[in-house]
Amino acid sequence: MKRIVRDKKELRRLALLWRDGIPEADREAWSREIQGIVTASRWYTEADVILSYASFRSEVVTDGINERALRDGKRLYLPKTYPSRREMIFYQVRDLDCIGPGYQGIREPQEREPWTPPERDAAGTVLMLMPGAAYDRQGGRIGYGGGYYDRFLESCGKYISHKVMLAFAGQQMPEIPVEECDIPPDRIITEPGCESCVCALPDTDLEDV
Repeated sequence: MKRIVRDKKELRRLALLWRDGIPEADREAWSREIQGIVTASRWYTEADVILSYASFRSEVVTDGINERALRDGKRLYLPKTYPSRREMIFYQVRDLDCIGPGYQGIREPQEREPWTPPERDAAGTVLMLMPGAAYDRQGGRIGYGGGYYDRFLESCGKYISHKVMLAFAGQQMPEIPVEECDIPPDRIITEPGCESCVCALPDTDLEDV
């Protein structure tokens, strides 16, 4: 277990070092291309609810996706982190101007209208977009070390129709060490022009992209 933790920390460090070095113009351009893939997909079109995130530092920029979701009449929810209890809660956002700096400076929503998983047959179609530090072609994902997404998915994952990680191609690693508590995304989307542009895991397909 200690070896896995050490390996993950080093992979996270290397991936973030690369990502932080992306020129701003490239990051914005690649993010727009990723947005185009997401919003053109069937799983976006059919989604009633979008559990997204407000991009931070060198992450794939999600402002365009979030703005598009609101224009398209989706119910958009963004996460707020509670480090003292190691919990993440998604709150509905109706206006992106109403989000502001929260935990570690990450833009977070106001604590109103939390997303509460409904009865399964009334859940509708829920799309989750998640960030991350690194990934591999097998669907392994390294987050930022807090385990917030894994814990959220452990309790609420059965209500989420599609889990999609947004990343840049340079964040791909040959192999990610996987622990029992790790919950992988269904798909990993990167900028076009690279082999990992749309990566579906073995139990999924690409026909709905």
